[in-house]
Amino acid sequence: MSLDPDRRQLLRATIGTTAVLPVTLTARDTARTIRNEGLSARDLGARFDGRSDDAAALQRGIDEAARTGRPLVLPSGTAGLSRPLDLKGRHVAILGDPAGHTVLRAVGSLTCLIDAQEAHEVIDSALYLFGLTLDGAGKTAAGINLRYRHRTFLDTLTVGGCMIGIDERDAWLARRINCRVRGNATGWRLRGANHSSVWIGCSFSDARDVHLDIGVDGTAQDGNDALLFQACDVEYGTGDGIRVASGATATFDTCYLGEAIGGDVLRTAGTVLVRGGVLFVGYGTKARGIVPLGGRTTVTDASVRGQEQGTLDRLAGCDVPGASGRVVFREIDMQLKVGGDPLLHGDILGTLPMRVLAPLHGRNWQASANDTEIIDDAIGDTRSTCCRAATGPNPLIGLAASLHGQAEARRDGPAYVVIVYAATRPVELKFSGGAIGRMPERLVGLLPATRAPATYVKVDVPVEFARFSTVELIMPGARPGDVLTLHHATIADAAVLEPAPLANLARAR
Repeated sequence: MSLDPDRRQLLRATIGTTAVLPVTLTARDTARTIRNEGLSARDLGARFDGRSDDAAALQRGIDEAARTGRPLVLPSGTAGLSRPLDLKGRHVAILGDPAGHTVLRAVGSLTCLIDAQEAHEVIDSALYLFGLTLDGAGKTAAGINLRYRHRTFLDTLTVGGCMIGIDERDAWLARRINCRVRGNATGWRLRGANHSSVWIGCSFSDARDVHLDIGVDGTAQDGNDALLFQACDVEYGTGDGIRVASGATATFDTCYLGEAIGGDVLRTAGTVLVRGGVLFVGYGTKARGIVPLGGRTTVTDASVRGQEQGTLDRLAGCDVPGASGRVVFREIDMQLKVGGDPLLHGDILGTLPMRVLAPLHGRNWQASANDTEIIDDAIGDTRSTCCRAATGPNPLIGLAASLHGQAEARRDGPAYVVIVYAATRPVELKFSGGAIGRMPERLVGLLPATRAPATYVKVDVPVEFARFSTVELIMPGARPGDVLTLHHATIADAAVLEPAPLANLARAR
């Protein structure tokens, strides 16, 4: 089969120094055409019989392909590798069987199966790998080591049996399409600067430590920024799903994140946007959805689904050492069990409903005390009350606000409560007939002690508001130095959850 001039020009661009749009490379007819003009690895001595060591023959083919500017075509079958294939300085296209029948398998302990690590920056460093299955056989440090290979394509690859499936560093403007890393300790590791790179339809599965590790160490200054993952899966395995280091930025667009993952789905200190798709929570007994170790995480227009342990208190934060980031939920479909007194680390309120039954801001609440001397301080939206001295047998400190606007805000059905606070001792949330527990009184929940701001959520609160005039936060047993700080409060009719950040919580079970 002969090539028309336009197609021949595309092929030469692919294996030369000019990047080609992925649509010209991923179509099956284009791959077939490239094969017709490519070098045959079998003709160059590679056997692919599952027994032979084909490393030397494949290296000869790679060198010849780089020299002649032709693609190297690998047949179906299994090639043993006793040493890594060296792609350094070689701008090549290597094509196997996209059905997964072209296997490169380690036959000894290897640092990697494919070595594409340049020693210095090469701006146009074309590389196209298609239709390969890399099997580290439990003896290989990395399936692919790749550095300073910009504007490259990895297409329809499967990598498994390695400590690190793909170890990618300082390779920006990359395109990774329909790739799968599975059964590795670390699925895909990104270090240095891999900015403006895109993963489309990729799967990160069955990792023992972490499925996708987005770090920041490296020589370049621009870091792992503007990473985009579209229609990707992060699922199964005992490790964490995604880790994002401080300073990195990543968007997960219409992805499927966290099904059957034994670790936390997302541990991040960077800037992360989860847009659309599904976020799973609570597969393992200690697994959490999002652990905000810093930075900001935004989840918008997504479905949040619970698994075996998928209760609300596992959604975000949990009391993890070092958790200090902010998580915001907007317009989400919440499908978690509520249960208990969920406490989410940090402030996750985001957009608030308009009709509330108590003041939103701590500054509008008033300090209260019994058998104590207190220091009352309002700074910005927050209010803090501190026990300076205990003066009687029943010392307590608290904050109280009037329930108001019932005629305008109250509808049929239960209420819900969201409190953002910090407290050195546990705090009681009560509705009462007046400050300091005047009868009638109703205990709604117990807020755990937390030094850092935390969000307490209680939904489906069946309260007959006509009986009560005040909502209180009370810290009994206060001692000198104890502090209660209220950052934000929402006490509202459950019917006005939309467009609140915790939409559908009142209907969650």
